Amino acid sequence: MASSSGVRVTDETIKVRQVSHHQFSFVAGSNTESGLWTLQLVCDEGAWKRSPR
Repeated sequence: MASSSGVRVTDETIKVRQVSHHQFSFVAGSNTESGLWTLQLVCDEGAWKRSPR
């Protein structure tokens, strides 16, 4: 299977990560704009990963 970037994805290239912490946050928008949800993940007790919306 090829990803949208054209890189071939196989069972060997997929890394399994353990989520050790998560945090949701919300920033309210103005009267004309929607707010924004953010999910932050700590993987393998280490680096933070951020997932937009």
